[in-house]
Amino acid sequence: MSRRTEFFGSAVSDVESVLTIIAGILARPRAERDRARLGEALRDLEAMRPRLTRAVRAAEIEAEGSRAVAQEIGGTLRTLRATLKRWDQMVGRLTTNLGSEPIALLPPRPRNAPVSVQVGILGRAFQALAVQRGEGVAQAAVSDADGLYPDLPSDPARFTAQLHAAWRLLAARGRTPTARFLDVGCGSGSKLLIAACMFPEVHGIERDPGYLALARPLDDGARIRVIEGDAREFPDYAAYDVVHAYQPMRDEKLLALETWMIAHVRPGTVLVAPYDGFRDRAAGYGASEVAGGVYLCGTAMREAEAWATSAQDVGLDIPDPALLTPQGADGLWADVALRNRAEGFGA
Repeated sequence: MSRRTEFFGSAVSDVESVLTIIAGILARPRAERDRARLGEALRDLEAMRPRLTRAVRAAEIEAEGSRAVAQEIGGTLRTLRATLKRWDQMVGRLTTNLGSEPIALLPPRPRNAPVSVQVGILGRAFQALAVQRGEGVAQAAVSDADGLYPDLPSDPARFTAQLHAAWRLLAARGRTPTARFLDVGCGSGSKLLIAACMFPEVHGIERDPGYLALARPLDDGARIRVIEGDAREFPDYAAYDVVHAYQPMRDEKLLALETWMIAHVRPGTVLVAPYDGFRDRAAGYGASEVAGGVYLCGTAMREAEAWATSAQDVGLDIPDPALLTPQGADGLWADVALRNRAEGFGA
C-alpha cells in the first residue's frame, strides 16, 4: 500500500471516530446529552475536513493510475465523495440541533399571516375531497343503532398539528423510526393519508361496511392497513405508539370504548383525543394532557411534563418515513444523519 493510500485510510479513520462520538451523544436522551462535548466534536470534525479533502484527491489520483487500487478503494471513494458533498448541510443541521430553542408542542396559529390563510384554504379543500369521496355513502343503520357517529370531516390543519406534537413526543424518546399509528374509527380513511406522511406504519380500524369500502383501497398491505373490527374489542392497542380517537361513539358506548382502549394501550402511548368529554375523564384514566387534546397514557403528570419539555427541544422537520433508515447518499454521515432526522432536524 502506498503512502497516499495509507494517508487516505488514516484520514477516513479519524473522521469515522469523531462521527462515532457524535452518534453516541445523539443516542442519549436529549436531557442527558453533553452538549459541550457535542460542540467540541463538531469543531474537531471541521478541522479534519481539509485533510479528508486532500486525502480523497490523492486517492483519486492513485486510483486513476492503478486498476487494482481503483478496485480496492472505489467503493470507499464513492462514500467519501458523498460525505464531502453532504458536509455543509450536515454540520449546519447538527449545529441547529445543538443550539435548538424550545418551541411549544402546539403553538398558536398566527392570525392574519399569509401561511394561516393558505393552510385554511388547503384545509377546506381537503374537507371537500373527503366529503366527495364519501358522497352517496350513508352510515349503516346498524352502526347508528350501535352508537357510532357518522364519518364527519374534521379540521385537517388541527389534526396535522396534533400529530406533529405526537411525533415530537416520540422523537424525544427516540421512537420515530419505528412508530406505529392507529386511527380508531377511521371512516373513509382520509386521515390515514395525513398520518402516513409522518409515521412508518399507519393503521385504521372501522366496522361500518360503507366506510370500509371507501377506506380499503388505501390499504397497501404494508405501510397503510385498514382493519375491520369493533374498537371496543380490539386487542392490539399496545402495538401502537400513537392512537387517535375523535369521539367515534356516543353516550355509554363511548365510555366503554375509552375504558377498553385505556386498559390496553401501553404506558407512554401518545393518545390524541381532542374532545372535551375525554379531557374531563382523563385524570381518572391515568392520562396526562401535555398539549391540546394530546395525552400521555399511564404517565404521571410530573413525568409527562418533563417529557413534553424535552419534546419542545425537538426540531420541527418531519422526514418522509422512508428516510428513517440509513441512506447511502449520506456517506459516512449515515448514522448521524438518521439520528438527526429522527429528531426533526433535516427532512
